[in-house]
Amino acid sequence: MHFDHSKILEGVAFLEAKRIYPDKDESKSNYQALDIPQLQRYCSNSSCHRTVLYDCLKENDSKIATAWTLPTRHLITIDKNTRDLHPYCELFSYCLTNRYFQGYELDYNLDNINAAKGFLDANGGVDFLIVAQVTLKPELELNPELISINKSKYKLLASSKPDHNLDGPNP
Repeated sequence: MHFDHSKILEGVAFLEAKRIYPDKDESKSNYQALDIPQLQRYCSNSSCHRTVLYDCLKENDSKIATAWTLPTRHLITIDKNTRDLHPYCELFSYCLTNRYFQGYELDYNLDNINAAKGFLDANGGVDFLIVAQVTLKPELELNPELISINKSKYKLLASSKPDHNLDGPNP
C-alpha cells in the first residue's frame, strides 16, 4: 500500500479455497475437502489465514455462484463442513475490496511476506500469487513492478485483451 511517495507498507494474505460438493439432497452438500489438521498448520504459520468457500446455490430455476470467506481459526472452532458455515462468513468480494485492499487482515511478518513472494525455501506450499498495489491517493502513480517477487518461481499468467463489444466479437 502506498500512503505517500515514501510511505509504503507491504503485507500478504494467505487463503485456502474449498468448493462445495453438491448432492441431489441439498442438505447433504458439503465442503468435504476441508482438512482441519491442514488448516491448523496454515494457521500456525499466519494468524491472518482465511478460508474461501465456493458454492453454487440454486435460486428458482438458475444457479448462482458465490464465494464466501471467514477466518480459518473461526472455521476450525466451528468444525462444520456444510452450508451451516455461511452465516459466519462474509462475501469474498467484500473481504478483498474492503479489507485486503484497505490493508486490513494482512500479515505484515517479513518472513511470511518473503515466503509468499518465493524468496524462502519453506514457503508453505504457495502455488499461486496475486500481486496488487493499492493507494487511496489518486495523485500517486501505481507501479506494480516495484513489488519484487521471485520470477524464477512465479510466471506471469497472460490473457488476451477482453472483448468490450457486448453485441458479439469484434470484426
